[in-house]
Amino acid sequence: MVALAISAVVAVIGASAMSTALDFYGRNNDRARSREEVRGAERILRHEWTTRGIAVKGSATTLEFDTLHPVMDAPGAAPAIARVEYACETAEGGGTMVLVHRVKTLAVATTNNRQPAPTLLDTSVLASGLRMCAFSYLTRMPNREGKPIPTWLAKWEQLRQPPDLLRLGLSGVRDDMPALVYSARGEATAP
Repeated sequence: MVALAISAVVAVIGASAMSTALDFYGRNNDRARSREEVRGAERILRHEWTTRGIAVKGSATTLEFDTLHPVMDAPGAAPAIARVEYACETAEGGGTMVLVHRVKTLAVATTNNRQPAPTLLDTSVLASGLRMCAFSYLTRMPNREGKPIPTWLAKWEQLRQPPDLLRLGLSGVRDDMPALVYSARGEATAP
């Protein structure tokens, strides 16, 4: 009888240890997947940002610019130049956010006042399960004395020049990823 009770206690302890280990490895796997998605999104944005045009348009949740080398998941050859859009959107079911990447054709200049809408070529979700996703833009604003001081803005509408720096804040399962910052001064090219 005592041996049966001891073996039952050992079995419960073993099952508890196995459950704890499986839970640990499952959470660790989720964290690793989240970090890899964020790093992949960072690499794609860095690649497209280095060959961007001068016009940059953005808000706290979207970023749009023209690039010479768009990254596409769709089969077939990517266009030589395209407009890319990054958007932080609420995921289905709510609670988390996703970073969506869209590649569009450039609007064709026409002789009449109507310009056709750009055609959507590819859409992909770069990162999912995000707790935070936001863009901000660094520029120099004059202070009270008229001296320019660096200021982060939540919206960028100056189509003549890019911001001094672009900051993308992404955090997945844990808040362990620092904001990503991209240089803009002197690197923009006219497509």
